[in-house]
Amino acid sequence: MNQITSNYWPIKSLLFVPANREDFVLKAMRFKPQAVILDLEDAVPKHELEQARLQVKKLMKILHDDHIICFVRINSLQEGGLDDLNFIVCEYLSGIMVPKIESAKDTMLIDQLLLELEIKAHLLPQSIDIIALPETALGIYQGFEIANASPRVKSLMTGVSGPTGGDIAKAIGYEASPDGLEQLYLQSKVVLESKAANAPYPIAGIIGMNIKDLDYVKVLIQRAKKIGFAGVALIHPSHVEIANQVFSLSDDEIIYHKGLIQTFLNANAKGLGATTFQGSMIDQAMYERSLAILKAIPNNHS
Repeated sequence: MNQITSNYWPIKSLLFVPANREDFVLKAMRFKPQAVILDLEDAVPKHELEQARLQVKKLMKILHDDHIICFVRINSLQEGGLDDLNFIVCEYLSGIMVPKIESAKDTMLIDQLLLELEIKAHLLPQSIDIIALPETALGIYQGFEIANASPRVKSLMTGVSGPTGGDIAKAIGYEASPDGLEQLYLQSKVVLESKAANAPYPIAGIIGMNIKDLDYVKVLIQRAKKIGFAGVALIHPSHVEIANQVFSLSDDEIIYHKGLIQTFLNANAKGLGATTFQGSMIDQAMYERSLAILKAIPNNHS
């Protein structure tokens, strides 16, 4: 069995690719995203959905053979998402993204069907992860319950949007702006609830901007990182390198965290619970944070 297991988290860059376009998949691979999200929802015209479902396993194998993690965004539960699952569960699938999810009941329904399909496909139970994407006011309000309903849920996702808002802006009623202050509460809420529900890798969808304005794309990705998102989902391959860079540690950051760790250990060996590092007080909490940061990004230069 060559199924990729969920030790791939955290993921810096996930790239949306239409599930009906093999040529787009081959192009995307050249940009080296850590993961590809084959999209059966918004990116596929309804009259092409059946054909896309039939070829999605082939595309997953192509990605798998190139060591790219593969997710599939299914349709919402109200628009055929459960039917999508019957076409995509296989050894090459690492996880699914569920749009417009609204309740813990939705999560549990998906969890049970995935379990049945895993057993049928001779896969390890609970091996397929879930990225939950609540896009309605009710779903966003119930983010914690959605994420807490199954250990499969590794991430809640929401948008970090430029001035063109999408489904979430429509649901909440905010007017998206370049500086994004109107979105800060929503984004922070999603990060907090994801982590509180033991879905420790919240994902930000980078949307609503001129895709050719790479400087502004970088601003949005940096904003996502500062808020606490573990990685970003992207709509254009030219954004992948930026995301991989932003979510990697620089040499200076590596030196800083290693220095903080060693300084704290030296102080601890002398019986001190707190000390100073580069002029700031540090204690056990700062030490543990630096350990976690270094551990979470093993390939800092990728």
